[in-house]
Amino acid sequence: MEDQAQNLVHGNIQLAERVAPPPATNLELTVEEVVEEYVGSFGWSQFLHVLLVSLAWIFDSQNTLVTIFSDAQPSAWRCINNSSSSLCLSSSSNGDVSSVCGLMPDTWEWVSGHTSSIIAEWGLICDRRFLAAIPASLFFLGSLLGFLSLPLIAYHTRTNWRNLYKILSLLPLAYSVLFFPFVSESPRWLLVRGRSKEALDVLKNFARLNGKTLPENLCLANPSAAGEGGENEALTKNCTEESLWRTKWAAKRMITVMIAGFGVGFVYYGVQLNIENLNFNLYFSVGLNALMEVPAVVIGTILLGLTGRRLLFSLSAFLAGISCLLCILFAHGKRAKNADKSSTGNWAQLAIEGIGFMAASVAFDVLYVYCVELFPTNVRNFAVSQSRQALMLGASIAPLLVAAGRLSPSLSFLVFGILSIFSGVISWWLPETRNAPLYDTLKQQEEDEKNRVGNQITQA
Repeated sequence: MEDQAQNLVHGNIQLAERVAPPPATNLELTVEEVVEEYVGSFGWSQFLHVLLVSLAWIFDSQNTLVTIFSDAQPSAWRCINNSSSSLCLSSSSNGDVSSVCGLMPDTWEWVSGHTSSIIAEWGLICDRRFLAAIPASLFFLGSLLGFLSLPLIAYHTRTNWRNLYKILSLLPLAYSVLFFPFVSESPRWLLVRGRSKEALDVLKNFARLNGKTLPENLCLANPSAAGEGGENEALTKNCTEESLWRTKWAAKRMITVMIAGFGVGFVYYGVQLNIENLNFNLYFSVGLNALMEVPAVVIGTILLGLTGRRLLFSLSAFLAGISCLLCILFAHGKRAKNADKSSTGNWAQLAIEGIGFMAASVAFDVLYVYCVELFPTNVRNFAVSQSRQALMLGASIAPLLVAAGRLSPSLSFLVFGILSIFSGVISWWLPETRNAPLYDTLKQQEEDEKNRVGNQITQA
């Protein structure tokens, strides 16, 4: 009986082993494979994420370009009623702002009031006119779609520039507090930094918003860790800035991007600030330039899918530069004396300026995409930040040229044109990145690019 019982137990164990499923194994996939197979290449979660991040540029544009209105030079002045100065009366007949330079401060006033702009309140005219460029320059150095809404806000606060800044500072604060919890970090970046659990949580959240679920046994594979052992961990601990600048090809590429970015930033922001040197109503000109951002985004998006990044960037920079140079040919006469300058402006010059700004906007947007594709994940954030600093450095110098343009508008357009064309030329030292894969490390990208160049030489 005991032998029969033991045989029965032994047989049940063997049967259970045959029937029981094999132990579960982890499903190891890369981020790209998870997105394609489970999350979806582009769903509601990705759309919402891009939308929330993109809308933040509204407030960046408002605070960046608010100086167009707050630092605008008043267009009209008058003698004070109780002033009987013959010099004041004779100067007022000219209507030119420069005519007040020889007058006593208590004999004249601005028609729009002393709080209408920084120039009016702080007396930044005559021998102090270049000081008007300092606030905008300091802002750009410090910060290194809202453009369209800016004229509407500025118009209603035109009698007090401080109210304009108060309104524009509250909007981004409220936006950041409300929507910060809904924006997540890049899963690719988290994975390269060794934070695989957080990367997986981000992908799970994206999948949930898209109405999908990830397998329970899913784990993420880090391509950069394959065959490198502890090297990948050491790379995570190293400073990404040092990694980029120590790599010769990446450092050369970064310097080239920064030079091109300096020129584009100088022209993109400078052309907008230089609107006041056109013979047109300031609010109308700014509104028209803001509208030109719309076709710039549409055209740029379409062309990014049809042409190479380098070709699109360089042609846009060339068009912006040529447009600035053409603005010199259509400039004529002195600046209008009255507040409403639309009747005296040159419509051809305004149209060419608008086209030039649209081209500069395309180049500005393409440069960001180009920079993302030029560098691998482990240094991509640093590379984009360096490009951004170069753009802001160019923008910080632009107000000085705009201030000089109040005396000679042709000078500012000439410099803008030359720098824009130079940025387009230097971009040809960068490689084309259209249809190229996104890499995770500098070593991986260097080896793959060398292999691609070798294959092209062999095929040729």
